[in-house]
Amino acid sequence: MSVGVYSEGLISNNLEETPTEPEVPTEPEVPTEPEVPIEVYPSISVEINTENESYKPGEIINYTVKIVNTGDVDLKGLILEDELLGGEQQIESLVVGGVVDISGIYNIPEDLKVKPYPIQLI
Repeated sequence: MSVGVYSEGLISNNLEETPTEPEVPTEPEVPTEPEVPIEVYPSISVEINTENESYKPGEIINYTVKIVNTGDVDLKGLILEDELLGGEQQIESLVVGGVVDISGIYNIPEDLKVKPYPIQLI
């Protein structure tokens, strides 16, 4: 910018500006929260129930296997291996607090030889 004064009392103002690019507004920076690791605790309980407390060879056992998701995360792809049911039972998913009951029947063979089983409490 230049300002000049002439003898006739006139003032001349010559303004020259260098064009600048307009500022593009930017998104305000969003503060990020620190990452906090999430700890999960998967857990199940398994309970086997029968109609009687004891059985003899030749009797039929009706039983139920009760599986409860006692953890804090949904479970997927559980497998119950039970030889009396003839192998594996697939459990696709079990939500937190969910319960699955699997029933089975087992016929105790007549010729089953039972040996005494010593039990010790320590």
